[in-house]
Amino acid sequence: MLSLNMVLLALACLISAQVCVALPLASPTTKTTTTRTTTTTTSKTTTTSKTTTTTTTTTIYTPDPRYPAQFLNLKNNWYIQLPVASAPDSATFGSSFNPGLQTFNSSNFFVNAAKTGVVFNTTNTGVTTAGSTHPRTELRQMTGNGNTYYSWNSSDVGPHQLNITLSKDYLPIGITSIFAQLFAVSVGAQFTYRVTRQTNGVSGLALCTKTGCYTYDDNYKLGTPFSLRISVSQNMVTSTYLNLGKPLKTNAVMGSTSNPYFHTIPTVPYGDYVFKAGSYCTMLKGVQPDGEYCQATFNSITVC
Repeated sequence: MLSLNMVLLALACLISAQVCVALPLASPTTKTTTTRTTTTTTSKTTTTSKTTTTTTTTTIYTPDPRYPAQFLNLKNNWYIQLPVASAPDSATFGSSFNPGLQTFNSSNFFVNAAKTGVVFNTTNTGVTTAGSTHPRTELRQMTGNGNTYYSWNSSDVGPHQLNITLSKDYLPIGITSIFAQLFAVSVGAQFTYRVTRQTNGVSGLALCTKTGCYTYDDNYKLGTPFSLRISVSQNMVTSTYLNLGKPLKTNAVMGSTSNPYFHTIPTVPYGDYVFKAGSYCTMLKGVQPDGEYCQATFNSITVC
């Protein structure tokens, strides 16, 4: 099923004449070369031959899977906001920009033990960004050398596109966790893609805008991988949701029972949109226990 997701990604980017390639990642490899040298020494009485073996090891660099940014091939496209203080006794949230992001990991942002994805763990610390009361472990789109905030116009032909594959692993009952956003810097989030765990334990996956919510999956099972593509062109947003744990229903009536689910709606025009992806959690310090958390595991993130 993952291969199907990669085909969808490739087709979308080829059609839009964009270059958006998810590169395979591997651990560093080594190449060993063995050279044999024979030295002959001749004297009046004897002739001696000596063979010396020399081994040369060359390290060929590939992204190190120990580091989340290298595992996901984030390069300079992102920086991360964290639910921890930037310094002891500080109320300012922690963050990591490039180039430091390339070798950054923590208990909130790390490669899982199976080496299949990057864990975004958001703990109920009470440390939040300035415009929110909720914690997050979240990537924000960047440009340049990774230290310049990026934004783009929704009226662009583009398209501007975010492609993610992930699973929502855990969130407390009654809590919503946002895993992707279409965010206008001047006015805030316009589209939020989220999982809500209801009081009966059933989790629903939906897109919410300023005018309402649209259910993509009314019985999402935590831990199930899925893919989402958000494509923005000329003030229209097309979302494609594919649950990788369910059979395809390509002939079904479009709606929450379809897989994949395609959905296009207009967005309010702004010139300062940006993508976000991660684990934003609607917990509150003092309401939910300190030990509570939301968690998502991302297998891939690309923008084009």
